[in-house]
Formats: sequence, C-alpha cells, structure tokens
Amino acid sequence: MLSIIIPVYNADKFLTQCLKSLCNQDLPSSDYEIIIINDGTTDASLDIAELYASNYDFIHVYSYENAGISTTRNRALEKATGDYYLFVDSDDYVNPHMIEKMINEAIRTHSEIVTCGYHIEYKGLSIPVSPMRKKNMDSLSALRALSQNKGINNYPWGKLYAASCFKDVKFPDVKNGFEDTYTVFKAIYNAKRVSIIPNCYYHYVKRP
Repeated sequence: MLSIIIPVYNADKFLTQCLKSLCNQDLPSSDYEIIIINDGTTDASLDIAELYASNYDFIHVYSYENAGISTTRNRALEKATGDYYLFVDSDDYVNPHMIEKMINEAIRTHSEIVTCGYHIEYKGLSIPVSPMRKKNMDSLSALRALSQNKGINNYPWGKLYAASCFKDVKFPDVKNGFEDTYTVFKAIYNAKRVSIIPNCYYHYVKRP
C-alpha cells in the first residue's frame, strides 16, 4: 500500500489536474490511498478535494486551521497507513506511469528510496531535469550525492519512500522556509539503499 500525501492551500486552479493525474495511474486503486490535508484554504480547493473524495473511496480529506506546510505534512504522515509514502504538491502533477514504475524499482533493487527526474513547467515551457542515468547506492553515498546535487535534491516530492524512512522524522514546525532541507536528508539517512532513475515522471509547476 502506498500513501500519497498532498498538502493543500489555495490551489484551486491546479488541484484538479493534480488529482486527475493521481487517479489515472497504471495500477489498481486498491494499492494506494490519497491523503489530502486542507490547511485552512480560502478558495475552492476544499470543494474540489471533497468532490474527488466523494467519487473515489481511496481519497481522504482532512481539514485544519492554517498552520503552514511543515505542520500540514506532519499531519498527513500521522494519517498515512501505507508501506510507502509519496509527496505531491497540490499545484503539481505526475506521469501516469510514475507510481507503478517507482514501486517496481524499489522492489527490484530492494531500495527504501527511489528518486526520479522531473519537468519544470513554467510559462508554457516544459524543461526536463534528469539525473541522466540509473544508479543504486547506500545511504552514505546518497547523502554525498545530495550534498553535491548529483542526482538527488532536497525536494520531498519526486521520491518514493519506504515508511520506515520517516520513523522519528518530522518536518520542522519552527522553520519558516527551507523545511525540506531540514528533513529530506534524515529520511535518506534512514534508508539502507537509494535508487535513482532518470525518467522525468514528476511535473513541478513553477508559479509566482
């Protein structure tokens, strides 16, 4: 079982595309759940999330007062029941093959983390950012690659994590910004094996 974690705050112009991409994956819906945490949104995002939840029984929506991205992700982690976690930002979307390919890679290589390439979507342009080649490594080598920005980055999205990677790991509520930098390396440290695949499965929508 995979838990897909989506923090939502005022993303009504993008959320439909995000959820549509996750509901049209190449694997049975019984193999994953989508956890949406509404962080006190003031636009139509909650309406969109609840509409999808009414049509798909594997989508669960929880609402709280606004508390910021770190608290929102931590709340989602508390709700997650899967053996794997996947973070997706509410204004992004993913390739329909992403989940199946990344899970298969994790199983094939016995990896606790699988990271893939991504596209930057900006003003009509789609710019691929790929690590270029497949690679498997231990956690120390992965941390070194992270520090050198060689195939691994600090973004929580674009990565499949075994749930064990987030044992005793939380996003820092006290940090205003750079919360990813304070968190992702800890998950990598908890992994025995990390796999990099070059495929650009994630679409990062850059907006003002």
